[in-house]
Amino acid sequence: MKTSHLEKMMVGALLVAIALPVWAAGGNGNLMQITTHVRQTMSGMPPIPPRTLTSTVCTRAGQLDRQGLAELNSKGQCKITQYQKQGNVIRFEEVCTAPMAVTSRGEFHLTGGPDFTGSMHTTFSAAGHAIAVDTAYTGKKLGSCNYQPPKSAD
Repeated sequence: MKTSHLEKMMVGALLVAIALPVWAAGGNGNLMQITTHVRQTMSGMPPIPPRTLTSTVCTRAGQLDRQGLAELNSKGQCKITQYQKQGNVIRFEEVCTAPMAVTSRGEFHLTGGPDFTGSMHTTFSAAGHAIAVDTAYTGKKLGSCNYQPPKSAD
């Protein structure tokens, strides 16, 4: 099954969200296995089967970058409207204007080292239907890697 633009956007947002402190030696990044469970509902439509996506990515070292989270999506057309870190919990709200109006609320729990669990609730409207996407994340460090920042899409 094809991955939707919204799912790619949410996974992209997650990849910035997991750029948490590095505790491991070797390499300048974390090699992470990310498992994403996506459940989508659309008003007036039959249920959409939930999907699970698993990927392995090299994430950068350093603290969560709230501006980076917004810039990753739609060339700066997403803004973090609220951001809060209390202990091992990160909460944020994000509003995007393109490619469509999208609002997301996320909460991530750091569970040891760079490992985490998290969830996001995203809402938008398409073709006159209200759509909600609930996404649950699990990230587990597999090792270290040599992180290379993404190239600019300009």
